[in-house]
Amino acid sequence: MTTKKTTKKTTKKTTSPNTKQSWNKIKNALPHLLNQSTVKELQGDVKQLVAAAQVDIKKNMEKEIGLLKKKVALEKKSMEQKVNNLLGTELNKAKGFIQKHQKDLNQLQKKLESYIPHRPDLKKILARAQSSLKGNKKAR
Repeated sequence: MTTKKTTKKTTKKTTSPNTKQSWNKIKNALPHLLNQSTVKELQGDVKQLVAAAQVDIKKNMEKEIGLLKKKVALEKKSMEQKVNNLLGTELNKAKGFIQKHQKDLNQLQKKLESYIPHRPDLKKILARAQSSLKGNKKAR
């Protein structure tokens, strides 16, 4: 006859001390509650225990939420700093590239302008167009 050996895996549950205290209060109060004679007293005691447990749980949740908010704020600040640093370095690289090749870009611009036929200054053209528009408006 062979017997199978079963192994239980125990998982460590993380609970706050207040929750453990509340649970211990309930465990310790149960024998006393069971010895009570009336059901109404029992119901009242259970309601009180449940209300106390709810208060403890609510306090713990609010405390945890506060801690989580702080962690999220710190993570947000950290991420913003990383992004700003990364953008700063990339902008500096781009500026350096442009400054490094500024002479080449200016030479290329001059070469391109040499291929385009000479045209009158655009400011003069715009001034004539505006003056002719003003003249047409006065004539009306």
